[in-house]
Amino acid sequence: MIRIIISIIFLIFIFIPLNASDYFQILVDSAYKNNFYIKSYEKIVEYSKENIKLSKSYFLPVINFNYSFTQTDEPANSALLKTKQGKLTMKYYTEHMANPPYVKNHQYIISLLQPIFSKGNVILSKKQAELNYEAQLNSLNEIKREIKFKIFQTLIDAYKIMDYIDIANNIKDKSETYLKTITNFYKNGISLKSDLLFAKYNYKKAVIELNNIKNNLNKPKNALKQLTGKYFEIKKINFKYNENINENELINYAINNRNDIVALKKYLKISEIEIRKNKNENLPSIYGFANYEKNSHDFFDKDKEGITFGVQLKFNIFNGFRNNIEINKAKLNYLKMKNLLLEKEEQIKNEIKDAIIDFENAKFSYDTYKSLVKSNKIALELSENRFNQGLERITTLVDMQTNYKTSLKELSQAKWNLILKYYTILFKAGKF
Repeated sequence: MIRIIISIIFLIFIFIPLNASDYFQILVDSAYKNNFYIKSYEKIVEYSKENIKLSKSYFLPVINFNYSFTQTDEPANSALLKTKQGKLTMKYYTEHMANPPYVKNHQYIISLLQPIFSKGNVILSKKQAELNYEAQLNSLNEIKREIKFKIFQTLIDAYKIMDYIDIANNIKDKSETYLKTITNFYKNGISLKSDLLFAKYNYKKAVIELNNIKNNLNKPKNALKQLTGKYFEIKKINFKYNENINENELINYAINNRNDIVALKKYLKISEIEIRKNKNENLPSIYGFANYEKNSHDFFDKDKEGITFGVQLKFNIFNGFRNNIEINKAKLNYLKMKNLLLEKEEQIKNEIKDAIIDFENAKFSYDTYKSLVKSNKIALELSENRFNQGLERITTLVDMQTNYKTSLKELSQAKWNLILKYYTILFKAGKF
């Protein structure tokens, strides 16, 4: 009994249709995983993350090992090597200094350089690298948002074609009915042969149009595959819209939350830090250093060794006013970024305002086409009744049918255009 109940529950869940939002999210997740443009930009984000690690490395000491082998009989150099080895004796000085034999030397040096104060720019460079990484993440999220909206646009294109297929199917069926009716009329001598030929032509035309429209559905399918990296069947989603739109609220949200705006604000901060870095070039750099050195006649012999350590101070006194020039350049770049940010904010405001105007126009068009479809449907039904009674020619009926078909297609286009315009507003505001 328990197995039967479990089986029934399992079957129920199998036949529950996939939630529309789940279907759309599956498409979006597939795009985030497989889209090549997103993958490419993810590498840019990873690259910027490595720069954070690089900036942190400048806090650490630099340690080098150096080995060199020397053999010389030049008096000064050979005496120097003997000195480094601790073997410069009075006998060597008096007997071999003028014409020394070849002297061999194996030198081993381990050096350490520890930054203590690098004009304060190491910390600032780290902050810049972190801000750049965050800005690149924002840019990546903006790209993902754009891909998501392109998926939505592709579905809208597909839904228009699917509506056209339904309309064309209906027209084909009606054309077939008209052909059967006119064939009977012709057999009974009620209609002309020209009407019969016209009805046959009209039916074939409807079949061809239906076939062409069905083939057009492959275009959004291919576009969806390019975006998501996989082939998906097109499924209808009942996208809803809200006529209550608060323009100021949308603009404020966009300016504070849109990824491209947030990224620009971080780039502005980076350029501001660059001014401080260039000003810091007038400060000193302080390094601690230590060297371990060993010199031996034979390889790894037990000759003399020693350690040297100290502090190095480097201070710029004059470099041809280059520091001041770099400061001015950094300030100009900061002002450029500030103006770009202001321009972007104005652009977003206008985009949202224009999108709202387009939405209002689309809403008016949709309401108008609904009325037009209703009147054309009544006219077509009246014409069909007259045709079935033999009171109207097939050519007049087809004209009415064409008007009704055209208005249906226009209504479908207006409907999906209205939904597209609404979600365009949300996209421009950063909410979709």
